[in-house]
Amino acid sequence: MFGRCGKLVLSSLLAAAPLLGDAQFTTLGSQDGISVEAHALNDLGQVAGTGRRAVLWRAGTLLDLGTLGGSWSSASALNDSGQVVGVSETATGASHAFLWESGAMQDLGTPGGASSSAVAVNDARQVAGNGTTAGGASHAFLWSAGTLTDLGTLGGASSAATALGAAGQVVGESATATGDTHAFLWQAGTMLDLGTLGGATSRATAVNAAGQVVGDSTTATGDTHAFLWQAGTMLDLGTLGGTTSRATAVNAAGQVVGESAIGPPEVAREGAVSGETHAFLWQAGTMQDLNAFPLLAFPYLAPYSGATAVNALGEATGLSRFAPHTYHSIRWGLAGPMQDVGTCSGTPQGSSQGVAINDFGQITGSCPPMLGSFFADVSSAAKAQRLTIFFERMVAMGALTGLGPDSVAGARIAALGGMIGSVEGLVAQGQLLDACQPLHDAALRMDGRPRPPDFATGPALPRLRALIGNLQGALGCD
Repeated sequence: MFGRCGKLVLSSLLAAAPLLGDAQFTTLGSQDGISVEAHALNDLGQVAGTGRRAVLWRAGTLLDLGTLGGSWSSASALNDSGQVVGVSETATGASHAFLWESGAMQDLGTPGGASSSAVAVNDARQVAGNGTTAGGASHAFLWSAGTLTDLGTLGGASSAATALGAAGQVVGESATATGDTHAFLWQAGTMLDLGTLGGATSRATAVNAAGQVVGDSTTATGDTHAFLWQAGTMLDLGTLGGTTSRATAVNAAGQVVGESAIGPPEVAREGAVSGETHAFLWQAGTMQDLNAFPLLAFPYLAPYSGATAVNALGEATGLSRFAPHTYHSIRWGLAGPMQDVGTCSGTPQGSSQGVAINDFGQITGSCPPMLGSFFADVSSAAKAQRLTIFFERMVAMGALTGLGPDSVAGARIAALGGMIGSVEGLVAQGQLLDACQPLHDAALRMDGRPRPPDFATGPALPRLRALIGNLQGALGCD
């Protein structure tokens, strides 16, 4: 995506998309002279990436994760406990999937062949990936509790995992018996063909805790459209007026992001340039145009934006074309219009691309190779506000519930909400150290220990724990 930076700086573009500020923008540095490339971000604000080897960036420090005995490794994903997965060279020169935790890198093996790689890890310490079989075919796998399971195919020779759900659901694409490629959902030992939107091919790119799957598929007319699959039905999400759209991510509420053409090349929408593509947010049956930099000074350039990730609050990140050969990372969501996150060079002439966004709205992404990657932070006040919103939304969705008999469950979740809600007001008033006490009390009610009793349970609990830890670190809590 990145080319040589354009030389023209537009005051009109700068006014339309102000940078978030150098104080919140940090470059991740390099490892042994190799710039770190960011690949994933968790709710603790930790980044998994790759320099010369896999690294974990946390609190401004790069941790070398080592290798499986070879000379290189690469991280692809991490969970809210800071467990990292990826691929590493072994002592024999093979490439194997790994799980790194507590300072040690574990070889996850293969589906029977020579190589494997991990693509995702959930908070239950399950890992999805791809590897070769004894026969040399490439198959998706799920590793759980020390056992690697070959997920098979939809009747063809190969399959590939792309994402992993909280309950161990794996999605991806597989060859079928007829030679087509279809999106799949694997769960409870069965690989399900998700079908298509009328065409020959489809692929899945993401899945949420509820088992909703997104991706893209060809239609009966040969176009490519984003889809949302749920409860046995593949829904065509349509486009913003053009012939193509693609979905890249879905959150727990079923909000979908991606990119879409906004008008066919021969008939541009009023006010649009032919070939224009915009990021979108789809929710409740409607695809919303997230817009792009207008590029008024470059009429020969088609504006472009694309969303790559979305958090639980509906905030998204991605990139938008800023000038010739120049793209900027973007945040869409709670703060109103699209925000320019900034660049690693600290100037508008530089380029950047948002790769991941967590539930605090923190973003990590990449810049042109020589400049590496970045971490864009938000203020403590913004974190406290988002913590309250996250808690309320997860409770409303049933992803967080009171723990214990019915007679006490409601009171417990309400008490936990009171602890969390008080933090926002204290931080807003500048009473940062005072905010540490309710955060500490809330953490004690979710630590899994018998005393004091936990107040909540549910699939969103690991993320809530991580967000509290993130804010405690930002406030300097002991």
